Amino acid sequence: MLQEGAVINLPRTGGAWRLGPLIGEGGQGSVHRLDPLPAAHGDYTVDDADGTAGAASEPLALKWYHDRAATPRQRDAIERLITRGAPGLMFLWPLELVTHPDAGGFGYVMPLRDEHFRPVGDLLLGRVGAPPRLSLALCTGLAHAFLLLHVEGLCYRDISFGNVFFDPTTGDALVCDNDNVGVDGASYTAVLGTRRFMAPEVIRGDALPSAQSDLHSLAVLLFFILARHHPLIGGLESEHRGRDGELDLLGRHPLFIFDPADERNRPDPATQPAPLARWQRLPESIKALFTQTFTAGLHDPSRRVRESVWRAALTRLRDGLHECGWCGEQHLSDAGAVSRCASCRRPLDAPVRLLGERSSITLNQGTQLTRHHIARDYDLATAVGVVVHDEERGMWGLRHVGDDPWRLERIGHAPLVVRPGQTVALIEGAQLIVGRSRFVISTDAG
Repeated sequence: MLQEGAVINLPRTGGAWRLGPLIGEGGQGSVHRLDPLPAAHGDYTVDDADGTAGAASEPLALKWYHDRAATPRQRDAIERLITRGAPGLMFLWPLELVTHPDAGGFGYVMPLRDEHFRPVGDLLLGRVGAPPRLSLALCTGLAHAFLLLHVEGLCYRDISFGNVFFDPTTGDALVCDNDNVGVDGASYTAVLGTRRFMAPEVIRGDALPSAQSDLHSLAVLLFFILARHHPLIGGLESEHRGRDGELDLLGRHPLFIFDPADERNRPDPATQPAPLARWQRLPESIKALFTQTFTAGLHDPSRRVRESVWRAALTRLRDGLHECGWCGEQHLSDAGAVSRCASCRRPLDAPVRLLGERSSITLNQGTQLTRHHIARDYDLATAVGVVVHDEERGMWGLRHVGDDPWRLERIGHAPLVVRPGQTVALIEGAQLIVGRSRFVISTDAG
């Protein structure tokens, strides 16, 4: 095993690096921090001629495999992942295979997880506040991430709490432990997944992990985030204890806790009140997707909801979030179905919306118009506009924070050019042209 302080040369990444402290350890190996050394160290000199060596200056992470996990198959798998490259920036993907003369076996280098990213478990345990906007951002990001992975013909195999982190400010997702990713239906794997997230067919031993089983695991994770409970562990849990009991609940005889045709596994109101309350507050559109995956999808993997469908539905839900003007409570709803605040019980004001050809965006303080709303590319991080309040005039507006001019059109008025930094008042019926997209400002309660 490598010792802290060992010097590691990274020809592909560039430079010499010092092995730092242990970050974490699991069944396969240990993860250490890697810190860059000066450009020349010992008999190793960095060559910047190709524009890549020596370019990295931020710390990295090194996973070093235990002897039992450092198999030729695992090494081949890592090399294939390095050659393919990451499907997206949210994956802490293997960058370079590492060997060292002072230790047998091998490891790989990956980006170091920023310390402000927190485990999803912290959200579920209440260690991090999770208003609906943040939870939806996380869920949307996860659906997007695994769509990017699956369209490349890959499967993750172990979607679970331990492998996903999030930014508690933005909800951005980060997917770790990508060394078990493989080609769907083709790659060898020694990893079957984390039991409570595994698809029924994998738990029973009828199938190996695949992109189809990933869809089940993803839905379990989304359900945990939105309902704070496992979708298959309800009232029947008391009758199925231990490992064999879990095999029945999750594999042999799975039953959705909110199955519309079978109430036997409903959560116990006395011991499991949280999922009952949270399910009641979920919009019907999201309930329908969970119901499909955890009823028909339990027995027929082809009936599971695709990540693209989750992504679209969750994005629409994000766009429809309606904040109470009195207490700030955020409400999830389908097409304005909520009329009274769930927290302070006051009537909700009619929302102001931007109505586009294929979208409806409810405008609250701080709501962002993003690149996705213009280009339909699911870039929800790049803002081109943000809702602000002019305290002096007592007016709400949409501030231009993008690069290209907008065009504002109003009946009876000459068109106006809106430049970056300027703010458009939210006036009923005004039309805003942003890029190739046209939006109508609507303050109509109907």
